[in-house]
Amino acid sequence: MKRFLIAAGISLLVITFSDCKQSGKIAQTSETRVARFKMGVFKEIGNPKSGLPLALEKGEVVTLEKIESFKPAQGAPVEYALIKIAGGQTGYVPASYLAKAAIVLTGSAKLYQRPSITSGIARGADKLKPGVVAFLENEDFSDGEWLEIVGGSNAANYFKGWVKGSGSISRDTELVTAAVRLEQALEIYNNPKASDKAKEEARSTLDDIQKNSPDPIRQLAAEALGAHSPDKPATPTEEKEEGIQPLQPAEEPKPNG
Repeated sequence: MKRFLIAAGISLLVITFSDCKQSGKIAQTSETRVARFKMGVFKEIGNPKSGLPLALEKGEVVTLEKIESFKPAQGAPVEYALIKIAGGQTGYVPASYLAKAAIVLTGSAKLYQRPSITSGIARGADKLKPGVVAFLENEDFSDGEWLEIVGGSNAANYFKGWVKGSGSISRDTELVTAAVRLEQALEIYNNPKASDKAKEEARSTLDDIQKNSPDPIRQLAAEALGAHSPDKPATPTEEKEEGIQPLQPAEEPKPNG
């Protein structure tokens, strides 16, 4: 009887495991991912009409539940990530839209083609400046700490390569959030086609960043506001007009004899 109960228990475990495997269910991974850009979230996998009434912000951290393959009516299969958003809601986004982590450059860094200083400088290395947001693709510890990163919102400012994991790289969530806000505000503030209302809102955001954010983001926001300040003193080259020389101080009369 005892042997029978043990055998029955094993069979039940096998059947249960088999059912879970067929349904595609897996244990929660408890891994985190970040959104590469602002995006919508689907309630149903692969169904754009099932969008949740929310959007992930660039750099927003989510919990990765599992990865599922979805075969659309046309085209190749697409991998979707089931994610849990802060507040408890769950939904699907294309897995490629998420990165392992977001980072911010806090100082100067060199971008290499591979995790070795002998591999040569990578494309877009000149785009790596303090305050730039990038996303972590891979890590390598065979020769110190190396991080493969990618960034840029278009072909003009795109970069991808390896950097040394040093003090010039930060994964601090507060710093990443501030850097994303700075990036979005400057995009509007420096856009000549933006409306006055939009520019005023962007200026307000920059002012808040310079008052409440850590360096180097605070400093970059202050510099952006200073460069566009209407109260900024004009330099002699700005005052000088063609054919008109700036006034010179009068020469003091020399005493006679």
